[in-house]
Amino acid sequence: MYVVIAGGGAIGEALAQRLRALNIDVAIIEIDPKVCEELKHHLDVKVINGDATKTSTLLKAQIEGADVFLALTGRDDVNVVSSMLAKHLGARRVIIRVDKPTFVEVCKSIGLGEVFRPAQITATRIAGRLMGLYLTDLLSLSERYLNVEELDVSSKPELVGKTLGELAKSLPENTHIALVMQGSKPIIPREDLGLKNGMKVIVVRLRGVRG
Repeated sequence: MYVVIAGGGAIGEALAQRLRALNIDVAIIEIDPKVCEELKHHLDVKVINGDATKTSTLLKAQIEGADVFLALTGRDDVNVVSSMLAKHLGARRVIIRVDKPTFVEVCKSIGLGEVFRPAQITATRIAGRLMGLYLTDLLSLSERYLNVEELDVSSKPELVGKTLGELAKSLPENTHIALVMQGSKPIIPREDLGLKNGMKVIVVRLRGVRG
């Protein structure tokens, strides 16, 4: 079993320790280089210094071979986007730490993965859950492929002035708006949000289930 964890904070570090005790291979992605150095000294895991929302970083962690990807950073937007990319790149299952209720609903609406609120997360609980999934082979069930696409409003003048709700109604079946970016700033999708030049709409399309 191979697990990739985004976020080398207290929960990520403690979880990695417990998983290694179960002889599970682990990689941690952490954006802070100082934290990375500490993790390398304390843990027998692969540590990648980088941004988990970037494809190149996830590929360094060999995300395509991951049985589970856990997004455990302290930022909801990073956790959601990195989970979408991880799923798209081949992670068999994703588990996401999300704090804000709106992001919880986004994850559920697109069937992204298992969502935990911070108050529900303990390293022991997650480790036990992962081991249970491994032993019962549930990781091979109900896997979903995702197509992640980016709509650049600046290159589609017909979208300028429309609301996100109007755009959503024009999308194909099983296609959902996951996130809106204004430059580097993530914006929570709302039906009444007006589309402007410079915005990018992250769209996720479910491609079915493989058994």
